[in-house]
Amino acid sequence: MTNLRNLDSGFWRSALGNPARRCVIPASRFCEWEGEVGRKVARWFGDRARPVFGFAGVWRPVEDGAVYAMLTCEPNALVGKVHPKAMPVMLAAGTEPQWLSDDWDAARALVRPYDVDLMWME
Repeated sequence: MTNLRNLDSGFWRSALGNPARRCVIPASRFCEWEGEVGRKVARWFGDRARPVFGFAGVWRPVEDGAVYAMLTCEPNALVGKVHPKAMPVMLAAGTEPQWLSDDWDAARALVRPYDVDLMWME
């Protein structure tokens, strides 16, 4: 599983509630596809000020190591034009320590659409 949208799911409750099971997934951009089947075009999104940023994630131990999933949320206006269902949770600059250490109520406040003015699309 790569995306986690239902924050109330029992499957993810222990990971979300335990700061040690949260992670930051580094990224330089992400892609959403736009258009009709057979004519889809990749639309790339990123952070204007940071060449590398972090997605909010959680991980689970499995037999062979660990697996992770990134959280998604409602899209902002920029991403919503291409993908109206969801966007990855991009952590605002400096909030990574909160995501990794705060209790769940405080960390959950970081799960929100990213500021559209801070993003680019190509």
